[in-house]
Amino acid sequence: MMSKRPTWLRLSLTGAGLLLASALGGCTGDDCGRPICGCWEDVSVALDVTVLSDLGEPVQGITAICVNEDAAVATSDADGLLSARFDTRLSQACGTERCNSLTLTDPTGRCEGTQSSLIALNRTTVTVDCDPDGDDDDSAR
Repeated sequence: MMSKRPTWLRLSLTGAGLLLASALGGCTGDDCGRPICGCWEDVSVALDVTVLSDLGEPVQGITAICVNEDAAVATSDADGLLSARFDTRLSQACGTERCNSLTLTDPTGRCEGTQSSLIALNRTTVTVDCDPDGDDDDSAR
């Protein structure tokens, strides 16, 4: 027997039922909450980046700072290795909740910084343009 409810009402009720089922069912399916970011799960992220100068030499002292945070999560060592481990939440659609984007900076101003996503930087070698004499500000000339 065909329902006498208008089509828009049937669709609204079906949509409301799906939202309620999704909310009550927890985060178990691939499409859970998909319209925005999908399911979030607690993870521990390992950040591993090697920082080299444009001459191919390791750069010590480069800091990695999460965008929208003030403190560095890691600083490169004498071998140019920048490593950190931090807890966050991960969504397959939206990435990490904390530190999804990072800025690499040189507090001395000797090397140029860069900004990229955690996914693009992690487990890579990043080359930064460094001035061997320090920050060369041409504006004073």
